[in-house]
Amino acid sequence: MRLAMIITKVDSADSVYGSNIAWIRSLAQRLEHLTVIGMSVGNYQLPSNVSVFSMGKEKGASKLARFLNLQRVMLPLLLLRKIDGVFIHQGQIWGLLIFYAKICRIPVVLFKAHGSMPQTVKRYLPFFTAITTTTNDTFPIDTNKKIAVGQGIDIKKFVKLPKSTQRRLIVSAGRISKVKGYDVLIEALGILNKSNNDPTYLKIYGEAYSDHDQSLFVELKQKISDLNLTRTVSLEGVIANDRMPEMLNSADLYV
Repeated sequence: MRLAMIITKVDSADSVYGSNIAWIRSLAQRLEHLTVIGMSVGNYQLPSNVSVFSMGKEKGASKLARFLNLQRVMLPLLLLRKIDGVFIHQGQIWGLLIFYAKICRIPVVLFKAHGSMPQTVKRYLPFFTAITTTTNDTFPIDTNKKIAVGQGIDIKKFVKLPKSTQRRLIVSAGRISKVKGYDVLIEALGILNKSNNDPTYLKIYGEAYSDHDQSLFVELKQKISDLNLTRTVSLEGVIANDRMPEMLNSADLYV
């Protein structure tokens, strides 16, 4: 079987999208050939049966240029039937932009999972053969196209190792955004460590993507200072995807 995969980013070093590499490798093991089209492309090492193309965002390409780059790859693949299907990760807009896949009767499958889902997603459902998601709750739109498949995490990577230190350590990883509740977590450490000679440590890993999130990052740093937690709580910034097992294995508790 030959598939095309459309995703946001191909970059093993990216703190958010680095996990895409594992998905690509896993798919490639099951296929004759996999064509991957990323909105942007960075560093990667992939099997020989994987071809990678970029829409050019990393080079500053405009939306029109990215659209044309997508069509340059997808048009011949679909119209000449060089692939047997298309897999799209998260971006429902791509289903609309390759609408001719439906005319060619080539299946297009979307993976979409999020805690909140705009109802506008319903407009794109006709362009997909199936919608895969983590659980029924992560795609809260009623459609008979929905299939819950899990999150696609290789749990074999996460094996508990002996700790190198006796101190109690809590870790958390994710984008620095309000919805993550890091302010509450920091306040909890302030309560936990108040008048405690044997403190608990907290490391928060993640990147502030937007201007709003950058402002939140500054607020969190100030909160850490105001609560006198600079010795025990730290904002560690970006962590590469392939270092996640090491980070988790170092901790007593993951939030």
